[in-house]
Amino acid sequence: MTTTAIRHSPRGATILALGVLGAALFGAGEAAAQAACAPRAELAKQLESRYGERPTGLGLSGRQRLIELYRTEDGRTWSLVATDAQGRSCIVEAGSAWAERPAPTPGLGVAYGTAGGV
Repeated sequence: MTTTAIRHSPRGATILALGVLGAALFGAGEAAAQAACAPRAELAKQLESRYGERPTGLGLSGRQRLIELYRTEDGRTWSLVATDAQGRSCIVEAGSAWAERPAPTPGLGVAYGTAGGV
């Protein structure tokens, strides 16, 4: 998506606004690399109030970050958020049309997207 397209979409406008907030809080160079960052509670509140997204899954990354999936109940929109040890959260990806898949059965060697896969 181009910068112009991002600025003219409602979701893009929010991401750009959070980027500006990130620039003010964390310095322009770091904010450019982490475009949509804010304190975790603030970012979670924005995702719920603007998009109806709530956390539905989480895990810990090898880089000592909490990774959370926020999505609407119907999967219309979703956001993947990474939170560091200081509580700073950044949207690392966002999209639409999230769909749940059943987990593959352990030990069967079945992979997604292969013949006979899920």
